[in-house]
Amino acid sequence: MVKDEELEPYTTSDTPFAAFLHLNGMVVLTTRDDPNDYKRQIFIFIDIAERPDLEQAWQDNTGDFRSYYASLKTVQHKLRGRKNNKTK
Repeated sequence: MVKDEELEPYTTSDTPFAAFLHLNGMVVLTTRDDPNDYKRQIFIFIDIAERPDLEQAWQDNTGDFRSYYASLKTVQHKLRGRKNNKTK
């Protein structure tokens, strides 16, 4: 088993999946602009050894969807705040 300290940061530009990871305890370090699509953000997480299990749960559509929706709104709010700060 890989220790958390040995893992590289994990990135995704899939906002709903990022919300799912956030809901399940993964910490977002920051976001950055996607160089291939100006409308998307890349989420950079502190990776954890359990992430492959979370990816499988995401693909299997298992979990607490009410809590997921709240997490998605939190992630989207953070994105809007980041975009608004860029335009000032």
